[in-house]
Amino acid sequence: MELTRAKQQLGDGDNQAALETLTQLQRNHPHNTVVLNLLKQCYQALGEWQPLLALLPKLVKAKRLSNEEAQQLEITAQRGILQDIASPKGSEGLMQHWAQLSRKLKAEPELLMCFITQLIQRKADYEAFSMIKESLKKQATPELYALLPELNISDRHPLIALLQEALRRDGNNAEAHSALGQLYLREKHWADAQKHLEKALSLRSSVSDYAYLADALEKQNFTRAAHDVSRKALSLLESPSAQSS
Repeated sequence: MELTRAKQQLGDGDNQAALETLTQLQRNHPHNTVVLNLLKQCYQALGEWQPLLALLPKLVKAKRLSNEEAQQLEITAQRGILQDIASPKGSEGLMQHWAQLSRKLKAEPELLMCFITQLIQRKADYEAFSMIKESLKKQATPELYALLPELNISDRHPLIALLQEALRRDGNNAEAHSALGQLYLREKHWADAQKHLEKALSLRSSVSDYAYLADALEKQNFTRAAHDVSRKALSLLESPSAQSS
């Protein structure tokens, strides 16, 4: 009866009521796999990340989750925890929590991106840059290069130097070309920006890079070329298979 009620509450989106029902059920039936599975759904819906983490080993043991599924849910939960910490505790709280995580979790690209993005949102741009630099030494993750233009740093030359070095190692690194092109735009080096954005676009499509390239061309008074590039960006936006970034 109580189990049916919990399912109904979850189905109705009344997650808090479902949690109360399921918590009571778990006390009485601690190893019931249906209850554990419903609790997992409930914790996810409510963003109750710590209880979800505590539940994962039980679900794996009960064969309701594979190790791979549990690992992905752990990353999801850790992302949620980072976001929860960021609001009240800011960048300092984020850094403290990150320091306590296992080396394995810190190496997860999805979690690393979430951490650095949260730092940037909290205006901890220099700390974010240090993390990006250290992470890129270990692995050239494309998404990390894409974060560099988002950094609000007064002296952009260390960012530019980092990207130039990356391109010396791999001249076909599209995200590094894109990031460097964006930084050159801000430095008003229009021709350099054009060159790197064109190279990035020769390697993969990106609506935002077409927009940046149009800007670089416009600044050099290449009006017709800028118009053509803008049209290309629009056609990509209208295409259902558009690869935008």
